[in-house]
Amino acid sequence: MDYIATLLTSIQTALSITESMSKSFSIMKNAEYTLKIADLMNILADAKINISELKNEIDNKISQIQKLNNLLETKEKLEFKEPFYYMQGKPDAYCSRCWDKDNRLIHVGPLVKTNIDKIRICPECKNEYIVEQEKISMGAIKTSR
Repeated sequence: MDYIATLLTSIQTALSITESMSKSFSIMKNAEYTLKIADLMNILADAKINISELKNEIDNKISQIQKLNNLLETKEKLEFKEPFYYMQGKPDAYCSRCWDKDNRLIHVGPLVKTNIDKIRICPECKNEYIVEQEKISMGAIKTSR
């Protein structure tokens, strides 16, 4: 990033010098030089804008890379035990649908007793998972969305 900052500073300095020259040549009433300096000022101003846009784009790419690295680190720590995901060494269950679809770690809700089964529900996607006597069935019984 130091290269971009240095380049922006150089362009700003060149722009300042060009403005000073423009005032000097204007006093001399030399229209040809004044026009060339005005063109140079426009070119330098455009270069400054383009470099600023480039810096923003690079910053965005760096942010995307950081997000992808974080996602990769999380993925490496996840273990899939039908039908939930678990962080290595942690007892918390995460909704497999939310992770598989959106890469979001959403804790499934607490055990809920129904007339027939015990279930756990994802508070985000509302997926319901059958859980019988603390054993998890092979899949979800109901999928919303």
